[in-house]
Amino acid sequence: VNFQEVQRIEMGKNNFALSKAIVFLSAMGYVISLKNNEVVFVVENYSAFITWIVSERTGKFSQRALAKIIGCSDKTITTIEVGKTAMSIDTFLKIVDVLGYTVTIEKKQ
Repeated sequence: VNFQEVQRIEMGKNNFALSKAIVFLSAMGYVISLKNNEVVFVVENYSAFITWIVSERTGKFSQRALAKIIGCSDKTITTIEVGKTAMSIDTFLKIVDVLGYTVTIEKKQ
């Protein structure tokens, strides 16, 4: 475990950003797993997660529809998907729930 990295994440600004949570969990030897009845997606890094979110959302919800359901602006969804805004953990949990997934934190294999 890289304790300097963990301490820097804990003390830094915006420590509610999902990207920082992924790094923190990885440093501690854990990953976020998203599961539904058919699929398990392991969140190994933030950019891969964003790519996955776009793929899962497309065909099910427009950015505007998803934003309305989770209570944010469609601009927020757009800026998250293009990498201009860091997704908060709260937004992450809302999106994953709407897409029909449950979240678990598991020890890395």
